[in-house]
Amino acid sequence: MRFDRVGRPPLKSEHSEYMQSAKPLVSVIIPCFNAEECVAEAIASALGQSYRPVEVIVVDDGSTDASLAKIQTFGQDVILYSGPNEGGCAARNRGLALSHGELIQFLDADDLLYPEKLERQISAMGAEADEVTYCDWREETKGKQRVLSPQYFPGDSVLTNVVGTLQTSSVLHRSTLLKAVGGFRVGLRCAQERELHLRMACHSVKFRHVPEELYVVRRREGSVGWDRGKVAAVSCGIDFEWFNYLESNGQLTEPRRRAFAAVLARKARWLMADGKAPLARGWFAKAQAIHPTGWRDAYGRREALLFRIAGFRGTEALLQAALGLEERLGRRLFSRKAAARIDAARR
Repeated sequence: MRFDRVGRPPLKSEHSEYMQSAKPLVSVIIPCFNAEECVAEAIASALGQSYRPVEVIVVDDGSTDASLAKIQTFGQDVILYSGPNEGGCAARNRGLALSHGELIQFLDADDLLYPEKLERQISAMGAEADEVTYCDWREETKGKQRVLSPQYFPGDSVLTNVVGTLQTSSVLHRSTLLKAVGGFRVGLRCAQERELHLRMACHSVKFRHVPEELYVVRRREGSVGWDRGKVAAVSCGIDFEWFNYLESNGQLTEPRRRAFAAVLARKARWLMADGKAPLARGWFAKAQAIHPTGWRDAYGRREALLFRIAGFRGTEALLQAALGLEERLGRRLFSRKAAARIDAARR
């Protein structure tokens, strides 16, 4: 089954086997821009799902390498759209417009789905029309691996999405909910998934956690998410936008207010480590204004005590200098947890 490059979608009769099935069709949407080294593996992981029925839609977003040729080797196993470069958000929205599935699985071209991902998340999905599921994932960066499991707050999906960022491929969406909120926000160069999921949560979409590792995120050097300072600068604006939305609609509970303050303070630390001191101080001041003590959650107890003496800028400078000294001396000056927190602000 295949679309013409810019032609008509198949007629409904061409999907009669899905319409008659009791199992919902899942559309796996893969945006691709210059991912010749990995896009074929991503497509293969989508086609290799234990769940059926599945349609795989690949949107080539103006690639200038051999990506398009790699995609074309799959022939009629994928639905292919090739157009000019418009960015990841526009490419995903294009795939959504072309899709026929009741359920939508986004997959970045450098990531991989485990064979049982769709089956596991569909089986965990309740009957409620305003509910979606998300899973844990493994992240690979420069040969290092770690499994990420965002904290789950049953009954408060806003809090779930404020405290943690659910990666693009983590969530199994309902097509109706995505279309109701307008899909991805076109023009964002990073933090796209955070904006979408936070917007959905603020509009009463429920997120249910499936506590299983079901896909792999492969961080490529030079990719959009590689520059942590840039991501922090954009996501701070997103967080503050939805904080104001909730406040203006009387939906800002005490736990939510505290969480927003902690998240903004943590990202201010990333900005300071990235050399963006004025921007970092501005966002840290907003964090303090949002909640009088919530910002402390971005620090350990000892770091918070140091803050009372040296303030934000002085604390960050002292902590980074001390960690650098630890590295040069080759001996531990901090506990593993404290060193990890400080190192997170430097990366």
